[in-house]
Amino acid sequence: MPRLHIFNPSHEMSLAADSESYTPPKRIEQMERELAAVPYLWKEEEDIVVGVEALNEKGGYARLGREYIPCPWGWNKAIRRRLLHFGVPEPLMPTETQLAQWRRFASREFAADYSRQLYAAQEWGNGLVPNHMTFCHDATQLQEAIRRIGYPFITKTEYSSSGRGVKIYVRPPEKSNGIGEVINSYKPSPLWGTGRGLNILIDRFYLKLLDFALEYEVTCERVEYLGVSVFEASTEGKYGFNYVKPQSQLLQMIADTGIDMQLLTRLIDYNTQSLSQHLLGRYVGIAGIDMMAVGESAIRGQRIPDSSYKISDSSYGGQPSSIINHQSSIINHPALIHPCVELNFRMNMGVAAMKIYGRDRAEVEQELKRFDKSFRATLDGDRFSLRYQKA
Repeated sequence: MPRLHIFNPSHEMSLAADSESYTPPKRIEQMERELAAVPYLWKEEEDIVVGVEALNEKGGYARLGREYIPCPWGWNKAIRRRLLHFGVPEPLMPTETQLAQWRRFASREFAADYSRQLYAAQEWGNGLVPNHMTFCHDATQLQEAIRRIGYPFITKTEYSSSGRGVKIYVRPPEKSNGIGEVINSYKPSPLWGTGRGLNILIDRFYLKLLDFALEYEVTCERVEYLGVSVFEASTEGKYGFNYVKPQSQLLQMIADTGIDMQLLTRLIDYNTQSLSQHLLGRYVGIAGIDMMAVGESAIRGQRIPDSSYKISDSSYGGQPSSIINHQSSIINHPALIHPCVELNFRMNMGVAAMKIYGRDRAEVEQELKRFDKSFRATLDGDRFSLRYQKA
């Protein structure tokens, strides 16, 4: 059956709010409106694309003339309610009980549990960073995690994406144990999730060599490994772009960091099996596991600037925030894998880049002509991105 694609990048914010009536901020609404046609870049021939605003038409689904399986960027209570209003038959959508389960999978608490299980599952040798990822429900747990992990560390809210709700702490403030600074920086907001408890993830902060991800698709019968994606993001995780290249070239980019590629193959197989155990019969859709290649020097004693104990969204030791590009990294020297930076249970830019690579370049460039507004989809050489561009 063909699919009905809806681009709803407010997905994580809606998960955090956990409300059928959630309305995203004006800027995100603008993004959803101006990039509504983005799924044209990867849809199949018989699929159609409908903007989020079009779902306001009560019973509009019947006007489509045939049955389509709804396929939003991400599933949550708010998009389900809007699709019901649009007239999509309820049997074609996940139930409220299923959505609650999917929301739990998407939480960073599940990511921390998944990471712990991964490290405990088998002997990985010396190719992984030590596992520090911890989900904290209250101040006592956070204080213990800071003591155990030490500085520098990174904190993330339970639900967020592209750098929102992420803070990096380089060294402790002079006159406190640091926990007060962390708690005060997370004032109640939709990004807190339910608002009950602290609910933040803490992990060791590493200077990365490369961001990459393992992409999977979960069906009713099996978990299929789709391939790797390679992307670039800021130090705080703000998304930059994905590379649109053949798998062989993406794998070479990863290999060039110096990680053990045989270990990566083992991780690919492990995740296929582990995701099957967790998800089969409980979830259907894309599952992405974000990873990092980390230089061993970052583990043994990375040099951290001491001009500030906290890195803001726009600075790092007085310098502009940026990723460490793979081309300027120490190539062919030992590096370690961070095997579970984040888990994403939704469509993602890595899978989009794979699908775009498989299409005719001229067709893609023709589709890109749809975008000439503040928010734009661009394919610059081999770099695909969605970004805001001031007029």
